[in-house]
Formats: sequence, C-alpha cells, structure tokens
Amino acid sequence: MIAKLVDRFGRVLTNRHAKGYGPFEARQTAVLVLTPQNDAVIEGGGLAGLCEVPVDRQKLSNFLQHCRDREWAIYHSPMSWSDDQLQILIDSTKHMDALRKNNLLRKGSTGADLAEDLALEGDHVLPERRGFNAFVDTDSSARMAVEYDFYVTVVRDLLAAYRQIDLVNTMIITLPRIVARVVTSQQSAP
Repeated sequence: MIAKLVDRFGRVLTNRHAKGYGPFEARQTAVLVLTPQNDAVIEGGGLAGLCEVPVDRQKLSNFLQHCRDREWAIYHSPMSWSDDQLQILIDSTKHMDALRKNNLLRKGSTGADLAEDLALEGDHVLPERRGFNAFVDTDSSARMAVEYDFYVTVVRDLLAAYRQIDLVNTMIITLPRIVARVVTSQQSAP
C-alpha cells in the first residue's frame, strides 16, 4: 500500500484517511479514460503516430469490457480544441502544440469524435476539456484525483507516451509517489 506522498521538499505527507487497498468493489470503482477519441487511438496515425508508446486499442477495448462485466462505472474524458483556443495551445505545453501542428483532436473533426468501439451505451461522457487533465485548470489527472481524496490506481500498460523515457520516468519516479497503486490491465482482475 502506498498511503503517503512526498512534497517538493522531500517531507512525507500522509493521507489521514488512508486505508488498505483490497479488491475493486463495483459500487466504489470508477474507471476514467482520458482522450478516448479517434485521433488518440487510431493505429499508426493521429496522436498514436507521434508517440513512441501508443495505447494498444484492442487491449484498451478488452480492459473496458472487463470493467463493464464487473459493473464498474466508466467515465470518458474527451479533449478537443478550436480556433478560439489557439493562443492557449501555443502558450501551453509542447504536447498541446503538437496537437495544433498536426491538426489532431480539433473540435468538430472525426478525429475528435469518441471512438465508437470504446465508448459504449451505459458509459458516462464528461464535458470536453481543453488540456490533458480531466479536472479543471490542473496539469495531472492522477495527482488531482489524489488531492480530491480518491484512491487512484493507474493501469500502466494502457498509458501512451511521446517518448519511452517519459513513460519509464513516470512509472518509476512519479506515479509511485502519487497514486495508491500501479497495475497492469491483467492485474486489475479481481
């Protein structure tokens, strides 16, 4: 169990509500899928074509079906941008600039549409976001979820990364300090 965080000065911060982590219970489990859109999951193209480590669409589809079979709530958090948000993209991260330069996830395009095989009836679709975080005005969905007192599990083999080294650093250095646990899609089974 990881029930502690380390602040920027190296001090250990303990969550006073921290408990042990057991099996996932349907009534207490929700799955947040970030950017489940055509441009993000199309094999060999779109955003996946810019990533050294793209998401395996079939593995994600299988994982989501596994979640539905267990009656876990699934929330899709799409993102897109439009011309009136162009300055925000230019001033934002290099990742957002890559979206703009490659015309990916542009509002109204088929690439910004939800991937039909991933977002099925019964799933919940959150309002579109402009940045990479599912929470407003923050830079990390996992970190913000922890700050909102959620017990966060990250499924490591369903993450995408522009560079392999970024993914390795995230898995080894960043996430273990933030989230409750990091598992594979196979380990999430009860």
